[in-house]
Amino acid sequence: MATGHVVIESLASLPHAQEVQDYLLNLAAAATGKKKPSPDLIPDLNRKSSVFVNAADINMVLDHIRTLYIDNGYRDPQDLENDLIRKLQPDMPDAAIAAADHYAADDMIPDQLTGYQQKTKVPLVMGLAALYEQTTGQPVSVMEIDYSNMRGTNEHFALLIGAAEGRSPESVMRDAMNMTDYISLIVAKTITNAVQNRIGNRADVAMIPLRTGGDEVRIVLPGLPANEARALLNDVHHQIEQVTARAGLHDHIHSKRPLDDRSNGFGACATIFELKANGHNDYSEAIKAADHDIQRTKAELGQARLNNPAFDALKPAGSLDPNRYTDPDIAADHYTHVMAAMGDLYQKHVDITIDTNAVPSLESLATQLQPDHFLTLKQIENSFYDHLLADMKDKGLTLTREQERLLSAKVTKFPSADFASGTLIARDFPAMAGAALRVIDDINARTGYDEPPITLGVSFHNLAGLNETLGHEVSNSVLHYQAHQIIGAALHKEGIADENFVLAHMGGGEFRALIQPVIPRDGETPYIITNQSMMNVYKNIQNGVQALNIIRIDDFVAMHGGHMDTSTLPAHFADIQNPRAELRGTENGVVATIFIAPFKHDEMPEQNAARRGGTITNFIGEGLFDAVQKRRDYTLSALPSPHNGIEPTGPQDKNRSLF
Repeated sequence: MATGHVVIESLASLPHAQEVQDYLLNLAAAATGKKKPSPDLIPDLNRKSSVFVNAADINMVLDHIRTLYIDNGYRDPQDLENDLIRKLQPDMPDAAIAAADHYAADDMIPDQLTGYQQKTKVPLVMGLAALYEQTTGQPVSVMEIDYSNMRGTNEHFALLIGAAEGRSPESVMRDAMNMTDYISLIVAKTITNAVQNRIGNRADVAMIPLRTGGDEVRIVLPGLPANEARALLNDVHHQIEQVTARAGLHDHIHSKRPLDDRSNGFGACATIFELKANGHNDYSEAIKAADHDIQRTKAELGQARLNNPAFDALKPAGSLDPNRYTDPDIAADHYTHVMAAMGDLYQKHVDITIDTNAVPSLESLATQLQPDHFLTLKQIENSFYDHLLADMKDKGLTLTREQERLLSAKVTKFPSADFASGTLIARDFPAMAGAALRVIDDINARTGYDEPPITLGVSFHNLAGLNETLGHEVSNSVLHYQAHQIIGAALHKEGIADENFVLAHMGGGEFRALIQPVIPRDGETPYIITNQSMMNVYKNIQNGVQALNIIRIDDFVAMHGGHMDTSTLPAHFADIQNPRAELRGTENGVVATIFIAPFKHDEMPEQNAARRGGTITNFIGEGLFDAVQKRRDYTLSALPSPHNGIEPTGPQDKNRSLF
């Protein structure tokens, strides 16, 4: 996410105005046939131009959207886009729009943890919803929701599964995290079901559920006044508490507040704020106020859980047994009851259907093009567009050039960028990695080399401290900096260009990358990425982290266009405390754990690229997870100070690491 870019006056009052403007630039380019302006031209959008999209072109599209809102009421961004296409090209065949929607289907795949729309949808949904409120005067309420104690719930399941199976909690942590994800999905669907049951089929109210962050989700309710939205909260909280009680998740300790009984267990807490087109600062303040309200309400809900016979009656057998983490028989019996309860809850609350009618695969595109580097987003966009035109021809549809251009805006949404970091979103990494593996196979075959893919995982710690100290907007700028000025720059220094690696933000402070091991060069011997090259990448990343820690926070905020009072903030990034009590002093500031390893051919199953991409995604995740665990075990036992040059920490797995 690039902050501080200039936006035109008609958009300045919207939250996420920059992202809305970028979206409208694409539509205006498709509608007018003009070129999108390069970044250096963005500050001068008010100029007249017959070549590049300008403010007048953006306002033309914006006026059409306002008219559609007035005439048709609120529309989800995808439906609004189709309405806009019909308005701009009234003779556009519906069959052509439906075919283009097929190519945009991957962009609508729901978030796996919640079943809600992906985090990438947040800026456009929020910005356009505020535009709807501004245009029509109709209210837009937002239900902000925060999950509680996901880390503690991971630890609870790890202790329980470990005791039941006679294994260490560390060895079953992956299974434990899957259990937390499972109940998180159930709770998310419980919330939307509760809201939908209350608003019914009202034509004047819409509901857009969004995944907004690691522990945070949001439900946007255009057309619903705030007082009516607040009336939903009691029922939402009641349904959440019923579900979490039945899953036996009211009593385990909180990882950050182990002495506060009111913080025990797992659940979610919601509050309401009104969305207005009053600018991003007002929007940020509304979210901050919502966060404070959620913390207060969490304490109230936690107090209501304590010694509550109604909840105790719902809990599976063994929930209150003090020996459930130590006695194998008690643990196994309780775990069986928990699994049965969660299975029943899933059937009652979860109904997610995913359109698996796939567009042409990235693997087939890589096979067709046989490039000397990984597929670029431009290559993918052009390919999807060419396939769309071929589909039109097969269906006997003849489109004008203007109609073709408008449809092209619909087929360029996958793969998608994560607005926080400016890299790929986690959802799209397996597909891009799978296509990259196909490119690596082809290059090895053409050049006679047999080099394995190189994997990279980086976990930047203390995102919670950054969020609490700087707020989400500036923290997103930090994520962007980490992706491009630390990871990207570290790879560039070793001659690894953007088209030679695939980088994705997996959530939180975690990034994963796949690196091309053999880079062909015209008329020269291919460039081989060696162990020493990756050692240098490792050092470059750690040096980049060290450099970030000594940056003054007020300088960083000014440089990245943030708007906040820095007078009460710590002086440098290194001074930002980690809120996790057990890590304070060892992970203050920004700290990175890095995993680098080749992916051997014998570890790669013989299956299609998408499956192979998933395999390599998991390989990086597991390697990075192990590295983080070892690093923290080593840090907590051995490191006396928070910053000692940010050197490699913890023992390395010699079988997996390059060094």
